Amino acid sequence: MQKFIDVSTQEILNERDVKQRFEPMIINNLDGLGGEQLDSVGVSVVDYIETPAPEVEPWQTLEQGPLDKTVAGVWSTTWIVVSPTVAESLEMRKAAIEQKRDLLRNDPNATVTLDDGRVFQTDPISRDLMNQAKSNADLNGGFAVDAIWRGADNVNYPRTTALFAEISAKEEERQQPIWYLSWALKEEVESIAASELLTDDEKVTAIMSQAWAMPAE
Repeated sequence: MQKFIDVSTQEILNERDVKQRFEPMIINNLDGLGGEQLDSVGVSVVDYIETPAPEVEPWQTLEQGPLDKTVAGVWSTTWIVVSPTVAESLEMRKAAIEQKRDLLRNDPNATVTLDDGRVFQTDPISRDLMNQAKSNADLNGGFAVDAIWRGADNVNYPRTTALFAEISAKEEERQQPIWYLSWALKEEVESIAASELLTDDEKVTAIMSQAWAMPAE
């Protein structure tokens, strides 16, 4: 692709700008103009190369860089790869860890299995309902004699303090590994950020490519 440029300012000109420079002469087709004619109105032609955008990591962005004019008569577009700083990547990764942690904690399909094999839902709505039921029982001196709590198998069971206590204990067991992993991952990225053995680019790459898995010892 070729583009017209202003010789003095080095700005890119459109065809209308170039034609106006020849007024009152009417130019219908710029392709027929020679170099001397263009020079007479302060216009030159360059080969304009649009460089394909490079592939970047998911945490990186691209910005259009300055034109590369190192080759005479050739202008090439350039790209700037923008990466987060170590501090920014640390903040972003910690936020991602917390988001993943909370998604798993608040799984809408979460259930727990009691020691006797009964299965109960422990999704956020079910936990809220159970807490409300506990609060009502505390205010009213206990559960009503005929109060029931429905299992994940749609079977009704007597609602008792012991039942709620066991469900709560099993839910705590379900969530504990999620919390422990999130803490370990945060410690790992903090350690990477503080390392004196890595460059900043290496730190950012290690932090942002961290997987949701227990770090190696």
